[in-house]
Amino acid sequence: MAAVRRLKPMNPRRNGDLTNTRITEIRIETPPGCMGECDWHTARMLQSGALEYCGRRNAVKDGDCKGSVNLYTFDMIANVILESGFLDVPPSGNDYASTMGRYSIDLVIDGQQRNFQHDAAFTPPLFWAVVRLVEMMVGNAKWGEDHYNEAVATYPSRLDGSYYRGAKR
Repeated sequence: MAAVRRLKPMNPRRNGDLTNTRITEIRIETPPGCMGECDWHTARMLQSGALEYCGRRNAVKDGDCKGSVNLYTFDMIANVILESGFLDVPPSGNDYASTMGRYSIDLVIDGQQRNFQHDAAFTPPLFWAVVRLVEMMVGNAKWGEDHYNEAVATYPSRLDGSYYRGAKR
């Protein structure tokens, strides 16, 4: 009989707090070099849930837009990035040419910026998985200046839980 493998906690220092990640910003840029129906956009998400987006071609939204992403989704994706080994993925590489172009993910971790760029067709699998997670978060965004402003204004009360207990903002 095979031994049962016990999984260690993802991050024992977190004490169950889903809003205490070291990553405060995630930015993704899809490439303009795609030959075909690929979209071309840039999305910048902050830990507060604030979203700044610029769609250039075949994108979810056209032009400059603001909105918000789910606070807990941001933190869960940030924890995947921190705990999965993503930070050990080479920042870039000779991924050869493809028709898909080069994807870029920028992170702000502990106040320091890290950049990862790979060609979508030949990326390390973990890079591609994080790209898909971030794109999913953008795809589920709430669009509009009001959602952006609410994310910024309510962030402190969402962190301490008073927002969810009905406290005044």
